[in-house]
Amino acid sequence: MEELYEKIKDCCDLELARRDHQLVKNVKQLIPDIMDFTNVILEPSNFDCDTDTYQALQAQYMGIIQDLMDGMDNQDEVLVMDSLYGGLLEFINLFLEESE
Repeated sequence: MEELYEKIKDCCDLELARRDHQLVKNVKQLIPDIMDFTNVILEPSNFDCDTDTYQALQAQYMGIIQDLMDGMDNQDEVLVMDSLYGGLLEFINLFLEESE
């Protein structure tokens, strides 16, 4: 997960530094890693919480992924960046903090 976090952060930081409008293209390369993380999220046994809390977390995560996919489909770099920085990185960070 730490590797995915770093890849996403690097991808976002690169776009912010360069502003070369390659974010969507660069994120497409991360889709397999994001899908692996999604499989972790979709497995209830990876969470030590009650069903309602898990379902709320899962719904929040799927909303982030939906925004990411919508942004990519529409070439909306602002939505993609927001989905990554404000959504996915924060979500992954929850797991990284827990494992420390």
